[in-house]
Amino acid sequence: MIVFRICGKTVTVYTYGPLVSHDSWGVYAASCDGNIQTLHYRCRTCGGGLKIMRKKCPGGPHSGGCNYLPV
Repeated sequence: MIVFRICGKTVTVYTYGPLVSHDSWGVYAASCDGNIQTLHYRCRTCGGGLKIMRKKCPGGPHSGGCNYLPV
């Protein structure tokens, strides 16, 4: 059991089994503005966590839909 405070409220979290770090990320959403792609990742193991990465579009610059997005 882990007890901590968030925004002035006490939160209790019960864990069953070992805690696993978010080490297996998968893209669940992506967008492109024609120059830069924004990729949203979640942990494949637990579905939690959030990581956002931006990278240059390999097909950019372009207009309209992007054919280079991973999802």
